[in-house]
Amino acid sequence: MKSNDSGGTTLQRIANLPVYVGYMINVAAIVLSHPIDIIRVNIQANVLHYVSMSEVVRLMFRQKRIAGFYYGIGGALLRCTVQTGTTYALYHWLKENPYLLMLEPYDTSTVAGISGFGGGLLSTPFAKVAIVRQADLTRRPYLQRNYKDPWKALKCMHGKGGTAFLFTGCELHAFTAGAMGMLHAPVHEWVEDILLKLHHIRDEDWVIDLMSLTLTSSIISLFLTPVEAVTTVIMNACFQKFPSKTHLCLKIIQMHGYRGFFLGLRPALIALLPHAFIATLTYPLIADYFIN
Repeated sequence: MKSNDSGGTTLQRIANLPVYVGYMINVAAIVLSHPIDIIRVNIQANVLHYVSMSEVVRLMFRQKRIAGFYYGIGGALLRCTVQTGTTYALYHWLKENPYLLMLEPYDTSTVAGISGFGGGLLSTPFAKVAIVRQADLTRRPYLQRNYKDPWKALKCMHGKGGTAFLFTGCELHAFTAGAMGMLHAPVHEWVEDILLKLHHIRDEDWVIDLMSLTLTSSIISLFLTPVEAVTTVIMNACFQKFPSKTHLCLKIIQMHGYRGFFLGLRPALIALLPHAFIATLTYPLIADYFIN
């Protein structure tokens, strides 16, 4: 959707923002959505046992009280720092690459996908630390890993299984980040066109932006939730109990049917709302300041 005076769509503004601005907005979204994301991680990590949303909330509050809703926030912010920094660095390095520019009109999506893949790949160890820490809420006390310090957790994991253990599930994590980056622009454009045809009131541009960003993220999340579910289980597994992807998928189907791959979808969709609100209401104001 074209803004009256800001020079482009919300996605175009995002590409022109300084790295630290995008990082601060991502951090704000993580802080707001972290309590819901903990629920998603614990549901997916326990897919072979099944833990309901209400049971996760009960365990969070019983073990840590209010602090349980922000359990593992340090690892999540560290993952965000590494992934955002790497993604932005790759994006600005590749967006002028002459070989990628030959792929027009798909160059933007290609660059976003490659950048997201690289960011997801390098941030895998930190994502693993965040998942392991958050999933401790639904483990019995004597089975908890207690990785309070993310750096000590990385050192401990490396001592147990080396670099290979730190990058367990890296291909799935990188694929998810890359697919999210590549699909966002085309899906957003498709959703926005449909909304503009159905919604003829053009005065409230932010309403269409909010609806299109929310629907775009929801559609992509729907397609990627099965991959994220498998990734969460693999990253949360202990070194000596590492499951093969094929065996894990067959076990999930045996226990829950294909529905098992979508456990955690509801909290995942709810967690998208803070980011959509922040992106819609904040990005245009900041973009006007930095671009104009």
